Amino acid sequence: MTHRNMRMKFLLLILLVFSRILFSAEVKLRSENVFLCDIIEENPNSITILFKNQKYKIPRSEILAVNPDITGPHKSYQNSILTLEDNSVVKGLLVEETKDMVTIEKDKDLLAIPKNTIKELKKPEDKPYLLPDSYKVIEKEKSASSWSIGLLAAGFKNGKLVGETNYATFGGGAFIEPSFLKFSDRWLMGVQSEFLVLPAESIIHSFKTFYISNSTIFYWVKIYIIKLELVPLIFL
Repeated sequence: MTHRNMRMKFLLLILLVFSRILFSAEVKLRSENVFLCDIIEENPNSITILFKNQKYKIPRSEILAVNPDITGPHKSYQNSILTLEDNSVVKGLLVEETKDMVTIEKDKDLLAIPKNTIKELKKPEDKPYLLPDSYKVIEKEKSASSWSIGLLAAGFKNGKLVGETNYATFGGGAFIEPSFLKFSDRWLMGVQSEFLVLPAESIIHSFKTFYISNSTIFYWVKIYIIKLELVPLIFL
């Protein structure tokens, strides 16, 4: 396996991990409606989610549970409620019902329950379950041609080997994130130009970078795809 193939597989793995851990979750409301959605923001009073390209801000008081271990495409449903002969209760998504068996999905596990052990089966209505319009987050529409442009600065103390001649390294640069490189609500691509200066050696290192990034209120993830170093410049 070539170094390039290994690098691409590693990047794909990072994307999958971040997509799963940082976004997807099952949200269950007091109304018994369940939503598979993306978590955007959490605070003590509410949770902001993305469900089918619409943002919603749900009060904590209306939420029964949030389970980040259950993921999948966006969908909504209600659980079926089974009361068994021993009076125990099982709640889950009704997957299949036959003459002799009922199959329920509960916490990602499939439970096959014989009908002769079921005292009562309550099924939800066969309809899409929606969030109230009052939960919708109304955002000002952005121009489809908007670009993000910014500046950056850096400074850090060098390690022992380099620090013997250069105590610190300083630098700066600029980045641009065109709207046409935004390929989802989560991720976009950009180009970054930066330089690092080693004052004691009078050397400037210049880089051109192509990257994928994602930013929210709480975090900023940037994955570098290609990083090219131009010929170092020596100044007097």
